[in-house]
Amino acid sequence: MYLREGLVLNSGAVADLTLHAAFNADGSPKPIVIVGSNGSGKTSLLALIADALIEVAALKLQGVTPSQGMQRQFYRVLGGRSVRLSASYEIAAMRFEHQSSQFVYRSKVGKVKPEELAARMSAFAPLATWPGDEDNNKAASGPLDKVAEIYNNGAYIFFPAERFELPYWINLELLARDPNASFTPQYADRLSKPVVVQTSFQELKSWILGLLVDSNLNSMEAISLPTLELVRAVAMEKLASTSPALSGTAAVLSTILRRQVMITRLARGHGERRRVENGREWLDVERAVPGRIGVGDVARDRRLAGR
Repeated sequence: MYLREGLVLNSGAVADLTLHAAFNADGSPKPIVIVGSNGSGKTSLLALIADALIEVAALKLQGVTPSQGMQRQFYRVLGGRSVRLSASYEIAAMRFEHQSSQFVYRSKVGKVKPEELAARMSAFAPLATWPGDEDNNKAASGPLDKVAEIYNNGAYIFFPAERFELPYWINLELLARDPNASFTPQYADRLSKPVVVQTSFQELKSWILGLLVDSNLNSMEAISLPTLELVRAVAMEKLASTSPALSGTAAVLSTILRRQVMITRLARGHGERRRVENGREWLDVERAVPGRIGVGDVARDRRLAGR
């Protein structure tokens, strides 16, 4: 599912923004790069897109946001604090396309007559109108039978601003949830992958530690091999099978941390948080927790280290 159109009026720092997504001749989307100074509304725009994805998912799936009684909570709170200063309303609308299916999202705060924005909202039918006497209103529309297929087969992830600071529009009650993303398969009609992800490193850490274990010979393997040459051959085979994944993960972490990162394991007895060896500084990021790794006691002394 791809974003096709977007409209944001009087939302936070954004006074008037129209988004028309560009696509290649083969139908694949071109990248969208949002550029602006601090406080210009970049994160606000991304939050609105994420909110639209959440509302579309909630058309069919359960567990998208926590329940509150018989209803569910909004991710992005509707209220006067989100309206731009000196404006009387806020409007946000998004249109997504999946193959031949259309999904539309609309969020409205304050009072504005639909006919005043008829030309601007024409791309967002059937949500281009609303009851004129309602202050706050949020809605999504689209074929329900496609929702589970879209979210179970695709990845739609927003890394929110509350990792660093609380934005004005956040629903504070949602922050009480466990911030670790869970990608465990869910029952039918439940969201199988989160849209909003504050951190997913817990599960990634276990996978990295499993790679480290798989790339090393254990003592029983080494003892059972009859010659040193065969030990070396088996060790090289293990390294060859796991090194692409390890090097790729290290490259991603290096980009995120903006410095060179190496994933390795430290020998037993190096439990201190920081040490220097051969002029290189190693940072112990996380101690392995065997019960949550799934590779047994073999992984007890593995570490994720950076230099």
